[in-house]
Parts: sequence; structure tokens; C-alpha cells
Amino acid sequence: MWHDVAPWERRLAEIDAARHPLFRRTDPVTSQLAARQAVGVQADHQRRILAALALGPAGATVIAKRCGLDKHRVGKRLGEMGRDGMIEKTGRLLVNEAGRREREWRQSC
Repeated sequence: MWHDVAPWERRLAEIDAARHPLFRRTDPVTSQLAARQAVGVQADHQRRILAALALGPAGATVIAKRCGLDKHRVGKRLGEMGRDGMIEKTGRLLVNEAGRREREWRQSC
């Protein structure tokens, strides 16, 4: 179902976790363990979003439908992926099903 996103597999592996820390040194051990487990989930979400954007530019609502994730999870990943240069805003604003405006995203060139 998903397009091959293998070129991004290496990019995902190269992202320095220190740039997006999932926990603070002062957090309880249980929080640190949970954050370490979340790294795999984060990478999976990023792969799914990249595959969804391989179908063409879209807003968070459409991306969420394409990849089967909750829109709020997609929104969280979009900002991270944009900062990492994996995706970029097209400059267009779209209107979603609820009548709200959202940014359109595409894979970075």
C-alpha cells in the first residue's frame, strides 16, 4: 500500500535525538524509559507521514487519513519533520472538512 520510503530510512536514523529530547535528565526513571520506547513510535509515524506525502502535498487532515494516524499525532510530527528538513510547507492554506484552515505540506526536495 505504501510507496517505498527507503531513502528516508537513513535520514531518520541520522537525526540526532538530542535535537528533540523526549525527556529531561531530572525526569523520573519511568518517564525516561517511556520516552525511549516512544522513539520507535516516532520513527514509525514519520515513515508513515512520508509515505502519505509521497502521494502528493496535503494538509494534516488528509495526511492523517492517508496514513491511518490521529490528526493530532500527525500535527506533532509535522513540526518536528519540518525542523529536520524532511518536509516543508508549500505556502498554501487549505480548508479542512471542519472548515478550518491548515497548512499544506510536501516532501522536501
